[in-house]
Amino acid sequence: MCKVFKPSIMNNLIKYIFLALTVLANNDSYSQQQIGENIEKAKRMIDSLEIKDDTLKQDSFIYGGEEVSYTKDWDRIGVVFESNNLDYSIFTSNYKLTKVGQSEYVTVFRMTERLSLENRRKIMESIKTEKGVKVIGDILITKSPAPSDNSVANIVPPLITDQIMVRWKRAITDSEKIKKFIDEEGLAEISQQTSLNVTILKVQNPFNYRVMEVCNKLMKSGLVTFAEPDLYFEVIKGPTYNSHFKTATLDYFTRGNQKIAFQKKTNFMGVVFKNEMSKARVQKLIDDWDITVDAVYMNGLFFVLTFPINLSSESVKTIRESIILFEEVELVGDILIQTENNLILATQDLIIKWKPETSETVKQTFIKQYGLTEVRKIPYIAGGFQYRIEPDVAYASTDICLKFLDADIVVFAEPVIISTSEDD
Repeated sequence: MCKVFKPSIMNNLIKYIFLALTVLANNDSYSQQQIGENIEKAKRMIDSLEIKDDTLKQDSFIYGGEEVSYTKDWDRIGVVFESNNLDYSIFTSNYKLTKVGQSEYVTVFRMTERLSLENRRKIMESIKTEKGVKVIGDILITKSPAPSDNSVANIVPPLITDQIMVRWKRAITDSEKIKKFIDEEGLAEISQQTSLNVTILKVQNPFNYRVMEVCNKLMKSGLVTFAEPDLYFEVIKGPTYNSHFKTATLDYFTRGNQKIAFQKKTNFMGVVFKNEMSKARVQKLIDDWDITVDAVYMNGLFFVLTFPINLSSESVKTIRESIILFEEVELVGDILIQTENNLILATQDLIIKWKPETSETVKQTFIKQYGLTEVRKIPYIAGGFQYRIEPDVAYASTDICLKFLDADIVVFAEPVIISTSEDD
């Protein structure tokens, strides 16, 4: 990152560096202590220089198979506290911050001084260790349509957590390449979701938008089919979804602060295979049913299958349950978005953040009613859980998410999606 070099600082900086280098080159009689002092003065000056970029800087990343533009905000950070009853004065005074936003869980602070990237990182690392701090991160400002009446709720900017979700390419059999990348970028593997072949990685040095940089590096590395930041969304008021928007032909699913329309393809299904498959081989697998291959993605990892539109829902359910039992199959999903180069599927998993006032009795009633099994508790989202639907039914995850939102017992509910990412 380039810095602003003020003339007075530049002159002194050159003086200290030149003096230190000259002494070393000429073996002058300066003491090691004096040489060290000059170098330290130079370092402190570098750290005190301002960031050259404007407060806001544009960049982009891949999310849900699409390129998303976002703005880096160097002056603001987001913090999630264990409790909202904390005295914020320790943060505003010790770290020279001003509180500029507050929702139910997220507090947004503005830095009162322009800092170098190194000093900004140090402050965030220090705040992370403070008692009562649950999550701290850079904030993500994306362009989204202005909400209208009955539209998505106003939300604070999402926080970028220290975690990344990746799906390693099946063709990458050299684990040393993956290990080398993980080691070089300072990543740690937290967990794997075998049903989705998704690995969750933790970024050891996540601040100054480095998480986004690592995601972009992964996408360009040729090692993954997708790499997405695990974002912390916070809704300020109202459910993210409003049933007044439903029409006879369109449904909706939510993705963070977006409400995305899609049309159910009830006579299609998406199938993700563990390894690349030929069209002929897949057709042979499904020959027992009146099903044909409609489209192929990612060299035979993702397939779209079609069957007669008049097939009964019970027959479709039987076919889905049979296909998922094939040894070659990773998962069966529902088509949300399909283009020539991209396919987005809803899986049988969903993410829910319960409202704090929702009782345990109500939670268990809904969990039992919709056949949900807890997969994991999401550590950085208060009241956040990932559930799996059993048995698997077409569009169950999107439908159930809307049921939870309409019941007004969750802050958000969204299907876990998986998407293709075509190689360049």
